[in-house]
Amino acid sequence: MLFYRHELREYLLAELRKAGEPLTARQLALLVCQTEGKDGRDRRLLADVTRRVGCALRKMRASRIVEGERTQAGQVWMTRAE
Repeated sequence: MLFYRHELREYLLAELRKAGEPLTARQLALLVCQTEGKDGRDRRLLADVTRRVGCALRKMRASRIVEGERTQAGQVWMTRAE
């Protein structure tokens, strides 16, 4: 999967706003795969997309766009309350 500059970032931000609840990077990666029409059961593809999503989310956290929180489910992400 290829993303243009900031395309993944904008998509993730829109999905987090739409969800209304914190999501994990894996949940967001599944949404990306579904949107792109890819098979979410492909473990290798999902691992790659999850890695890309996680990297984008960490950069967004550094820019103070999103917040991350550790829970029993793992790291969950949400839009930053302004």
